[in-house]
Amino acid sequence: RGLVGSEMCIRDRPNPVYTELSFTSNLLIGKYTVVNLAGKLELKGDFENDTNTLDVSNLETGLYFLKVEAGNSFSVRKFIKN
Repeated sequence: RGLVGSEMCIRDRPNPVYTELSFTSNLLIGKYTVVNLAGKLELKGDFENDTNTLDVSNLETGLYFLKVEAGNSFSVRKFIKN
């Protein structure tokens, strides 16, 4: 489970991930950020549709944190990039 704020629920797959991380949410997701274990920002952006798929193929192997936002709600999930 992720750290959940204000009734937002996220499920991600696959984990570990190789090229694309897909996730579902009970809310329409707007913004996302991906940071590495050291806290360095690796990816960020806005989802312009409801596909909720993120290309992580350019990330190095390791542990990352994905933060997604929907209005005043957010969720943080960890994932492993292989």
